[in-house]
Amino acid sequence: MLDYEDIARRYMPIRATGVKLSYALVRLLSMETLEQAARQIGMWVDGTFAFDDMDQSNVLMDFAIHDCWVDGRNAVDSYMALHPPAPRSEKEAILAAMRRSYYSVFQVESVVPGVGVQVHDLLQDQRHFMADRGFSQTAKKGVTLATRAFAFTDFLTTGGAALPMDAATLEKILLRESRPGHRDIAAMSAQRRAEFNATIIRLCLSARDAPKIRYQGVDEEEAAGPVPALPPRGPARNAPCPCGSGRKYKKCCGK
Repeated sequence: MLDYEDIARRYMPIRATGVKLSYALVRLLSMETLEQAARQIGMWVDGTFAFDDMDQSNVLMDFAIHDCWVDGRNAVDSYMALHPPAPRSEKEAILAAMRRSYYSVFQVESVVPGVGVQVHDLLQDQRHFMADRGFSQTAKKGVTLATRAFAFTDFLTTGGAALPMDAATLEKILLRESRPGHRDIAAMSAQRRAEFNATIIRLCLSARDAPKIRYQGVDEEEAAGPVPALPPRGPARNAPCPCGSGRKYKKCCGK
């Protein structure tokens, strides 16, 4: 029997620290890496970033952080090399969970208000408790979403970059990944896992009539600040450059 009060107590500092780490990880991403990620998941059109809203831009950032590799490292590995966490610290535990993270399709089976949701991992046929106070306030039984999961003792968390999934999209994914071994996510190589994740994201994005889900992991006042996001359909000329340089786009990557 899960102790939901204990999970809620442990989840809140993990989520707050995770938001700070996400901000730092995004700042390590080069424009080349962001373009690579956008091309892989179908968010690069006519030479620019293309997505419908800020929630989708967070999906791009999440994929770029975890599934784009430069010299054998993704952004999490690079961050740990630059800023080694203290042994046995909360930060070390969160970064370790990020390194073990995986992308899958989860269906809500029940809701614990104020704490999270019980979910069924449809690709791996596993059941978990997903801690997320914000989502617990809006989730309904049967809702299906694709997202990255970070595993802790007794529960999962996510980076808050989830995509809703309708029944038709779910059927396509289950059919594509029905071959033996194709759902053994833990055994996949980094390249295969990136391809697997990109396929799921592209299918979700192509379902234009999919229901919208507001999936938020932390209330705004609990976060150290929003994760930097790229403006939809390419940056405005006078907007801050999404590479994080602090200069205007027209004076930086928009030259």
